[in-house]
Amino acid sequence: MAMPLCFPTRRNRGNASRVVRVSGKEGKIPPSAESPEAHKENGTPQPLGVGVNGAGATSVAVAKPLELDVVAAELDETDSAPSSSDAGSVAPPPPARPCPAVPDTPEERALAGLRAEMERRGECIAHLSRADLLRWLRARKLHVGKSSDFLQADLAWRRKHRIEERSGEDADAVLGCEVAKLKAFLPHENPPCLDRRGRPVIIKHFGHVYFSRLLNSTNITLDQLCDYNWWVNEQYTRRLNEVGAEQWLIICDAKGFSPTQMDRVALKVLKSMANIDADHYPERLGGFVIINAPASLAFVWKIVSAWLDEKTKAKVQIISAGEPKRAREHLHSLIDPAQLPAQYGGTAPALEEWPAWPAKSGVPPPKSPPKASPAK
Repeated sequence: MAMPLCFPTRRNRGNASRVVRVSGKEGKIPPSAESPEAHKENGTPQPLGVGVNGAGATSVAVAKPLELDVVAAELDETDSAPSSSDAGSVAPPPPARPCPAVPDTPEERALAGLRAEMERRGECIAHLSRADLLRWLRARKLHVGKSSDFLQADLAWRRKHRIEERSGEDADAVLGCEVAKLKAFLPHENPPCLDRRGRPVIIKHFGHVYFSRLLNSTNITLDQLCDYNWWVNEQYTRRLNEVGAEQWLIICDAKGFSPTQMDRVALKVLKSMANIDADHYPERLGGFVIINAPASLAFVWKIVSAWLDEKTKAKVQIISAGEPKRAREHLHSLIDPAQLPAQYGGTAPALEEWPAWPAKSGVPPPKSPPKASPAK
């Protein structure tokens, strides 16, 4: 016979069922069955009983069936849900965290791939900015594998030659002699002027350079000359960072050029310099304008252009010595005359003349219109 027992149940909020545990299991009693009216029959309360039947099993007995379902599950989520009565006292849930940005352009996807690949290879590139990494990618048409090889070779070259350390040395120490002696053969300047796009302007003069004479008279070796080439590029790079630009513009004056300058030594020097520029300073060249070019320069250009990729060759423009007006107009389209040295058609201070800069170089000023004859 079942002994009547009253035992506590956990009350859910709202209209959720009560839960009772019988023999380690939980049962749900519908609210309609738990109400006082449900325990009455003909107005008489009916007790809820729990006992052990003849087979030894636990049983639940009520005066009226309560549709008890025994389940092995957790409480309904409604157990912790706020009711309408206390909803106003519960703080709203915190806003969802924004999803991380997903690269949605070819350059961003390639950039993420390059970073991951360089990390996989054990290369530290934390010192390289986003713009730096994009230069290496653009130089290899956003191909992550090729760009990774390209950048890794540069990092190894910089470690081998101690570029970061030696770029802070004096120019004379890197070159092995006074830079003034080099400039007597190969004038080059980086005047404090910018082009119309905010890029530093570098002016070089190849019209009087004989590399054989240069190496013989100064005892400079080819390696030292190449070292000086990257040292200068490092100084130009610092200038880029100062003005917030990514590329530079080069004006090359070929006035006085002769084919006899291009001997085997000269070609070897130029090729070595071109390789350094291409392998370690990609996408730094914004434009290369050759002015005062004699007809004989076409032969040399045919040789030199074979060392360059198509993208670099497209940035080179050659203006012959017989077109001073075109040269002046083109330079003015690139550089504001107020930023351009006087030798090259501008109003900025002239570059120092020989030995730092060859005399009679640059672009001649426009001819003044003839004066009107006085009236008789």
